[in-house]
Amino acid sequence: MEELLKEIQAIEIKESNFNVLDSNFGKLENTHSDIMVLLLTQKNGFWNLFVDSIKEVIDLTHISNTPKIFREKYKIDILIEDGVNAVIIENKIGASDQNEQLKRYHETLKDKFKKISILYLTPFGTSPSENSKGNLDIKQISYNTHIINWLKTCLKNMQISNNNRLYVSIEMYIELIQKTINKDKYTEEVINTILSKKINERLPDEIQNILNGKNIFLYSDVRARSEKLIYEVIAERYSVDEWIPTTEHPETKEIEIDDDGVKFDLFFEPDCVRAQSGNGSTVDEISGWDITNPYLQYLLTGNRKGIEEWIDRIENKG
Repeated sequence: MEELLKEIQAIEIKESNFNVLDSNFGKLENTHSDIMVLLLTQKNGFWNLFVDSIKEVIDLTHISNTPKIFREKYKIDILIEDGVNAVIIENKIGASDQNEQLKRYHETLKDKFKKISILYLTPFGTSPSENSKGNLDIKQISYNTHIINWLKTCLKNMQISNNNRLYVSIEMYIELIQKTINKDKYTEEVINTILSKKINERLPDEIQNILNGKNIFLYSDVRARSEKLIYEVIAERYSVDEWIPTTEHPETKEIEIDDDGVKFDLFFEPDCVRAQSGNGSTVDEISGWDITNPYLQYLLTGNRKGIEEWIDRIENKG
């Protein structure tokens, strides 16, 4: 453990001390929409990379490779169209839907385009309200997964020497998003250092203080390890399928347990792992925000016995 502490203490905060996009910009959804349109209209293939980054959610290959992209046309945050088909991106950061908002947008465009796709963009893939969407097929995408991955792919496909200002601007925008959703490079390096070690004891207070107030389930490697560990423990006891995304929330995954008289569901949500009994009530949960919870530490450190203990706890409560 002393070696781990030394490595973490040696980690430098690599984020720039200055980011022109700091201040309150991160909370302003209009700013994010403006930046996204600016990037999508760059002649660097960014639109095609965006299409590729969300292909697991929706297929947009029917849209032209060079569509027209508008801000606030028909009061829509981002409208993308090629004269035949259209894509609506409704951007929500800390705001609720207006009355029948998505239905009104669709009604406005339905006689103008052959096919209309609607993307609902939020920090973690939240669903629109029933009042807003009605019976429309709305696809949810998130800053945490889709936008950050798209931007990182844009950086990989750029030659920094050819457009250094654009490259640095995208780097700063990624930092802005990460700060907006409470995710930063320093915490990520600390977590990656922990993941690289074999730890069978409680995390020391120094490390807990670093992770305090952070949702560590935001970090994909933590989620991947946690999903794998929980599934392996469950699959040893019951006949179950692997984690599958829920239809209501694409960033939430579910395992159903209904075997030999034992019945409960596990939901891996953006900020917690939640156990739900057969009658729909929450039995127990591991919050990604609470690093003092020993079961969260067990997931972070890969402690199998600790997670077996948590499943025992669920079974006893259920």
